Amino acid sequence: MRITAKTLLLLILPLLVVANEAANIPTKFTTNSGSNSEEMICHPNTPCYPRLFVATHEFQVIKPDQDIPPGLHVRLDVQTGLKEAKLYVPEENDASTNDIVLLPEDDTPSIPAGAPLEPPPLHQQPKPPKSAAGEQGLFDASLASLLSSPSVDTLAPLSDLVHEAYWGAHLTSTPGAVSKLLSLLTSSHPAPLRAASALTLGSALSNNPKALSNAVATTPLATPILSALTTESDETAKKRTLFLLGQTLRDASVRADFLAQHGVETLRTVFGKGTSEVRGRVAVVVEDSFLNLEMRSDSTDTEETGGELKKLCGPFQGAVVEQEDKRVLSALLAMKRCDMGSAFVAWVDAYKGEELEKLVKGYRERVNGGGRNEL
Repeated sequence: MRITAKTLLLLILPLLVVANEAANIPTKFTTNSGSNSEEMICHPNTPCYPRLFVATHEFQVIKPDQDIPPGLHVRLDVQTGLKEAKLYVPEENDASTNDIVLLPEDDTPSIPAGAPLEPPPLHQQPKPPKSAAGEQGLFDASLASLLSSPSVDTLAPLSDLVHEAYWGAHLTSTPGAVSKLLSLLTSSHPAPLRAASALTLGSALSNNPKALSNAVATTPLATPILSALTTESDETAKKRTLFLLGQTLRDASVRADFLAQHGVETLRTVFGKGTSEVRGRVAVVVEDSFLNLEMRSDSTDTEETGGELKKLCGPFQGAVVEQEDKRVLSALLAMKRCDMGSAFVAWVDAYKGEELEKLVKGYRERVNGGGRNEL
């Protein structure tokens, strides 16, 4: 049989396709160094890197096919489309909040039909850490001091312990504990004690659905926190109370109560009178609680919420023009119903720096594709 060039090409073409696909499949191998072993991922034309993402206190890009450990602060850079992650530190969750905050992708296998369903996180009692037996005595003593004669010294060990979900849930399930911490936020107590109380309760609620569920079932949260913010004059206590507010607003019922009590107006007042650091923290609370839906237990927005947040458009724009705060600009650009004033538009047009370049570039691209003064 005579084989023509066309026939030969038809025979070879499938082999070329398979070879090309194989070349693009990442390879994985394990390196051994002494007693340690590490699985690596290798893509064509790029250096190999570890399969497991290693987090630090700074955001790093998550590379293709890397596994992300649970409990990290993960975000998506809306300008580059790259996911980044770092270690999550509750009180510092406002230091570099940009773009959109996301949770890691859920690659959990599907549940077989008829299998018993695991209760939602807010109904799960966190498991005790390995150190629980040794910490029980310190927790009990600190809790007793909180309920009887609270002080900064007695709250310090409790604040450290409740970073663990197990102790945070125990604290908020103890009768009278949440109410006691909220009562210590009032101006009749010394500023250091107010600050310590806000930090302790905020740390207990941070990334802890069960603790937040316990607290919500115990007592109203929005009212005492908003009242404390209205009268608070100490910088540290105010920043920690804002941290506490941000943790409570992850619950839908607390957000509804917050809006009903004109909480946005309170934040507007605190923002207007606050230092640059306080303003940045207000912006983070707004963005994480109302604009980044992935940070919440539900993923809905309402006309009421958008209308309330418009009260912050003017103050946020003024702060960006005056202080060029990245946290405020990030929140402002996420508020899609803001009418952008001429001073802000002029600032964007004239901006030449590097610190906010990605955010400013994103705004420029969006207005070039639509209305000039509306985001």
